[in-house]
Amino acid sequence: MLCAGRDAARTAQVAAEVGATPLTLDLASLTGVRRAVEALPMVDMLVCNAGVQVISGQSSTEDGLEETFAVNHLAHLALVDGLLSRDGSLRQVVLIGSATHDPAVRTGTPDPTDAPVARLARPGPDTEPARTAGLRRYATTKQLAAATAAGLARERPDVHFATFDPGLMPGTGLARQYPPPLRLLWNTAFRGLWCCPSPPRRAAPPRPWSGC
Repeated sequence: MLCAGRDAARTAQVAAEVGATPLTLDLASLTGVRRAVEALPMVDMLVCNAGVQVISGQSSTEDGLEETFAVNHLAHLALVDGLLSRDGSLRQVVLIGSATHDPAVRTGTPDPTDAPVARLARPGPDTEPARTAGLRRYATTKQLAAATAAGLARERPDVHFATFDPGLMPGTGLARQYPPPLRLLWNTAFRGLWCCPSPPRRAAPPRPWSGC
């Protein structure tokens, strides 16, 4: 089992905790993703778990792409596509989603945008507050995760695709750009609430997609 992350020390720590081999991978770099695909051994299952919320204003990757779109969606797609085109060993793919993608679910997050993909990759100036715009981009990438799983399942019926909503997971680095007081609560008090973190029995079940 491989455990990938952009911070080498943190990745090594988590890998040791779960008995995995660490792999340093920065999904903000498409070049890094392509190199990783070339270097990876045989992979039969992939869980795309990376997620960032950029709420302090627009941020771009070295490829000139909006960071949220690049990390949460495009890098995952490039990783999956690269592994699918290799040796045919990839048989299961799980894309981590979120209820934030569904306007019918009240999560406190702005609804996803219906802007074209080109606008998501290279947006113009924001017309709403940075936090609102950033959370909207995050929700949009989670909507893309569900759409990507469904689309790939139609194209590759030989591979099992699923999306999974783990619920609210305090203590992770997702809130790294939040104000210090809220970030402190995220890493401490929120973890003790009855609804946080979401244990497997309360997390939304995986949604499998077939090629039909």
